[in-house]
Amino acid sequence: MPKCAYIILAAVLLSSLVISTLPYGAAQSQYMVVLVKDRNLNPIAGAEVAVFSPPPEENWVANGFTNTSGYFTFDISEKIYANYTVFVYVRNTLVAAEVAFLGQAITVVECGVRDLYINIQSEYGYPLGDITVHLNWSREYQDYKANAKSDGNGIVTFKNMPITNYTISLKWTPTNTLMYVFNHDLAVNDTLKINLPVYTLSCRAFDDEGNMLDNVEFTVSNEQYGTYIGYPSEGEYWVRVPSGRYRVIAKYNNMALEREVDLASNVDVDFTFTKPKSYALNIRVYYVDNSTVSYAFIEVYDSSNNLVDALQLGADAKTSFKLPKGSYRVVAKAGSNMETKEVALEEDTTLKITLPKPPTSTTQQQQQQASILPLVIIVITITITILLVLFMLRRVRSRSFPTEENI
Repeated sequence: MPKCAYIILAAVLLSSLVISTLPYGAAQSQYMVVLVKDRNLNPIAGAEVAVFSPPPEENWVANGFTNTSGYFTFDISEKIYANYTVFVYVRNTLVAAEVAFLGQAITVVECGVRDLYINIQSEYGYPLGDITVHLNWSREYQDYKANAKSDGNGIVTFKNMPITNYTISLKWTPTNTLMYVFNHDLAVNDTLKINLPVYTLSCRAFDDEGNMLDNVEFTVSNEQYGTYIGYPSEGEYWVRVPSGRYRVIAKYNNMALEREVDLASNVDVDFTFTKPKSYALNIRVYYVDNSTVSYAFIEVYDSSNNLVDALQLGADAKTSFKLPKGSYRVVAKAGSNMETKEVALEEDTTLKITLPKPPTSTTQQQQQQASILPLVIIVITITITILLVLFMLRRVRSRSFPTEENI
């Protein structure tokens, strides 16, 4: 075989190999492929691609979105134009324009976008989660915006942001209160660290002997930044809130203490609950004849009609309660008898409650006898009356109709 034949064969094989390595559409010259990348040459998924014929026609040819690998493919088999203008939009913002030539295997469009990282911390360096971040920017007389919240590490990430100047606003999420506004050029820096005036307010409660209390309800409130309610964990309840004036309330055993706090740094707020002085309420229960009422039931209610205590008396018909100063209602029950007494407890007090005496068995017999006696008298009276009437009738008859003996 001639030497030139070997050269031709090798060229054919090499061209076949090159064509086989190209995408199918490019090899057949029926499809044009656009690959969209950012400034760091990372593919951008979900970018909008619009294809137009070049000036002066500028006719629409195709549009769609890049796939997860950053590719957008469109059919050119029936198009008559030699090249096309490709526009790329990210977050509805035009970020690139490129010319794609007919027959070009892949058109790579490098976009003016980059990721923006924001790290939000308190002034003491604690990460601040759940801070709402708003971005506002303009392109070609159009306004755009985006927003996101910081995670538990205080990090907010905005992917594929157009490289432009931004107005960045940070808001306290629970009340949507504006905390900080500034401008930033993404072309200068893609990583920001922001320290907000947020501080830790710690609450603790003690009794008058210095023992830490756990079952205390704390309320921390501010008109701008909202209200926070919680209970201590290991003796302490804390909340991170922006600087300002706060009202702190501690509630324990129907008692409440309150303080006003100006928060401009980390603050500890301690409350001391003093046990209220108790007085003795001595209760004695008697019948009207001054005999004691053994085993009566006693109930004590406070001024809000809450049951404070309840018990059954013993044989001595007396008991005693230790209660704080206040107004109380005492109910004594024995069988079907009940009596209620009100008492204002301001010192040790003895309360005497008198119940009606229930009827005894002897009394019941007397009552039964007393109820039967009138009936007996009535029966006897009726009987005597009948006998007298019969006697009189007989006398009258004997005089009106004499017998032989009487003649």
